[in-house]
Formats: sequence, structure tokens, C-alpha cells
Amino acid sequence: MDNYIGRLKNNDYSINKLLKGIKYYDNVSRHTSISNARTTCCLRKKRNWLATMLLCAFIGPLGIHRFYTGYPIIGIIQLLSFGGCCIWMLIDYIMIALNKYRDKDENELSEYNGTVGFIFLILLVVGIIIGIMSPSK
Repeated sequence: MDNYIGRLKNNDYSINKLLKGIKYYDNVSRHTSISNARTTCCLRKKRNWLATMLLCAFIGPLGIHRFYTGYPIIGIIQLLSFGGCCIWMLIDYIMIALNKYRDKDENELSEYNGTVGFIFLILLVVGIIIGIMSPSK
């Protein structure tokens, strides 16, 4: 069994496809698990869609939504670049609103509401239009 698990550790596709969330028991009947973070994704709680959306909407340029969804390195880069001059933050905002954004474990965000996502997109468009139409001082 150890040889079989060792071979599967070297094959990322097998780990993601076959071993996701599966627990193994050795000959002594004690619990063992594969020491790969990708296999424990099913054991973690899913991140909430609305919390991610609100974090991105209000403090998106700081990259806090990236920290929340498990991307600390990208979060630091967004923090230092002010959300990629807000372009990266806008892309994340649209992806979250359309439920195309995934957390670090490639899980969908939980409790997605399409109506609320559509409202957030409309607010984004209205905000951009108001920003363009407002006179500069």
C-alpha cells in the first residue's frame, strides 16, 4: 500500500482525481493521510461567496479577499501594487460576481447568489459611469 501511495504522490493528476478527501488506514488500523495539502481541501470549510465579494468591493485594492481565499502571496502583491492599479481588483470583482473565482483548493465559494452578484455588477457599471461623467476639479 505504501508503494501505491508513493507512486500516486508523484502523479498530481492521480492525487487530484483519485485521492481528494480519501483517508487511508495502514496495517495497524491507525489513521494515516497523505501529506499533501491538496488532499485535505475537502476537509476544510468552504469560503463564503458574500464575504469574499464584500471584501473585494470595499477593500479590494488591498488584496484582503486574496488572503481570505488562501492566496497570501498574491494578496501581498496586490497590497503592494494597490490591487494592480485597481485593474487586477476589478477582474477579481467581476470573477467573484459571476462565481468564476476559486479558492486556493480549487473549490467554488459557498452560498453563491446570482441575483446579488448581478446587483454588484450593476453597481460596478453605475459607479464607473458616474466616475467618468463627474466633472474634474
